[in-house]
Amino acid sequence: MQSAAFDTIDHDILLDSLSARFGISGTALSWFTSYLSDRRQSVSVSGFSSSPCPLLYGVPQGSVLGPILYVLYISPMHDIIASTGILDHYYADDTQEYQSFRLTPGAIDQQLAFSCLSTSITEQKKWLSNNRLKLNSEKTDALLVSSPSNVKSLVSCPLELGDALIIPSTVVRNLGVLLDSHLTMDHQIRSTCRKAYFHLRRIARIKRFLSRPAIRQLVRAFVISQLDYGNSLLVGLPNSQLERLQRVQNSAARLISGARRLDHITPILRTLHWLPIKQRIIFKIAVLVFRCLIGVAPQYLIDAIAIRRPSRELRSSSQLLLLSPPSRTKTYGDRSFSVASSRIWNSLPIDLRLLAIYPYSTSFSLIQFRCKLKTHLFQISFCN
Repeated sequence: MQSAAFDTIDHDILLDSLSARFGISGTALSWFTSYLSDRRQSVSVSGFSSSPCPLLYGVPQGSVLGPILYVLYISPMHDIIASTGILDHYYADDTQEYQSFRLTPGAIDQQLAFSCLSTSITEQKKWLSNNRLKLNSEKTDALLVSSPSNVKSLVSCPLELGDALIIPSTVVRNLGVLLDSHLTMDHQIRSTCRKAYFHLRRIARIKRFLSRPAIRQLVRAFVISQLDYGNSLLVGLPNSQLERLQRVQNSAARLISGARRLDHITPILRTLHWLPIKQRIIFKIAVLVFRCLIGVAPQYLIDAIAIRRPSRELRSSSQLLLLSPPSRTKTYGDRSFSVASSRIWNSLPIDLRLLAIYPYSTSFSLIQFRCKLKTHLFQISFCN
């Protein structure tokens, strides 16, 4: 949403914010001052380098600290957004704002939600301008999410962004994931399949020059990574949609094993020790819940789950079960993280769930949980 965000950060404003807003002082503040000051850059082309020029603004991109410093720099924006009643999320220089509303006669609630968003963005634009940043309207998009039955009740109106008008799109890209206005995830699945098959065809062309371990490594890097990215958003989708991704995984398994197209795929997946697509989704969500319970997940995910605490002592009191919130619809409500995570977590064996209570260390417990969870899902998929 911001333009050239990392390159225009004012060091003096950043250091003042670290001191006044976050209480960083003394040696720590001196370290940040030293880190940001006296930086230089030059351009190198064909072995020839330009004269170094001082970097008076910006934070180093590609570093671990760069995005963190940027988030600290723009933290006052959260106060601006919250004052208008809008919810927000951030990922580096990508800002996401959202507001829910009910469908009312005359679309009064919808117009009010759009007005709040416009007010919030206008105030953000002023703050960004005062702090050497720029809101990029060309990279700003809007999405109206509703069930297909409620489309006729929505009013087609643009979102005012200063002098610009943002027309809500039917599909938007959010951190590499395609979201449509009905959250069917159809565009995301089609895009994933298209990219995965593209890489499979390229690997197949050079297969005869590669060893089997090399082929497997390429498939994992270029194909399986596509299937796993954002797959927790696919929970609760019909099997007919997940089957399209399963066919991609089957093709990848046949490419590695050299099996023919008509060969039965289950023994091949078992040999490769690959979980099927549906189990991979369950694996991802269960790991997210475990991270929430040991306190190493984002706060908004931690807030979405709650441990079941009966009013009186029961046998299930010590089994670390999650509270299952009520859901009105299977299409949307059952697919929400709070509902799907409790259903998946509560179905796990008790020995897996209790790993979150007595963690020896965060990293060791997470590795142990992932290994045991994969073994459990593998047995369900292939040994029953």
